[in-house]
Amino acid sequence: MTVHPFIEAEKQSGHSVQRACELLKVSRTAFYALRQLGNRLVGILHGCLKTRTLYDEATAWSHHAHTPAT
Repeated sequence: MTVHPFIEAEKQSGHSVQRACELLKVSRTAFYALRQLGNRLVGILHGCLKTRTLYDEATAWSHHAHTPAT
């Protein structure tokens, strides 16, 4: 069961996100991190559709410069 849509629905209804997370035993941090990731993925999809280009991971996540650990 995915709990995050339930939390979003509760928030839109004016209920407490904190209470919903407590009931479902998930952290607020995890909820907001996954929401941010989801929004990023929707943005990437929108960009691909708008420009009619294929998804390219290097372009999509270029703002996250990752350097390997030494």
